[in-house]
Amino acid sequence: ALLPGVAKGCAFEFVREPGLFTGRAGLMAVAGALSPDGRRAPGVLASVRNLSWHLVADEDRLFVPGAGLMRCSADLATGAAGLLMSLHYLSGGTGGTAGTGGTGGTG
Repeated sequence: ALLPGVAKGCAFEFVREPGLFTGRAGLMAVAGALSPDGRRAPGVLASVRNLSWHLVADEDRLFVPGAGLMRCSADLATGAAGLLMSLHYLSGGTGGTAGTGGTGGTG
């Protein structure tokens, strides 16, 4: 009975930061993992749509503000790498470690 409440709590409309560890990317990944509807739950899809609130556009590039929204970040915890990892998970991506081509780092 606790997990549905946690999943619902992870699908906030307003989240201050976009990051994986302390922001929208992490919350939407957890909501997708815990929701009975899985990755296609309405709250998860709304969170993905709301990612645009966090992105900073510059010509043909998008940047992700990091911790404290003071500067853009590409790291896993607070920046673009974490946001992309969360989107990869939600899109049905599977296994492997980044940069290993899905081999899990064995070779």
